[in-house]
Amino acid sequence: MKDVEAFEKGKLLKEALKIVDVLAKNDLADMDGNFTIKDFDYEELQDLIVKARELKKNRWWSLK
Repeated sequence: MKDVEAFEKGKLLKEALKIVDVLAKNDLADMDGNFTIKDFDYEELQDLIVKARELKKNRWWSLK
């Protein structure tokens, strides 16, 4: 049973790190001043938010 738990937690962590990786590659944080919707992929950002919310619903998600 511990192997299954470890596998599931590892998979959860890997998916979370994929989201962090995509966000870290985005140059939106480096922009000075105002930006418009044309400056970044809004749909990609929405997709990442949805994926993050799904990960948080996982029974192993706990930030203690």
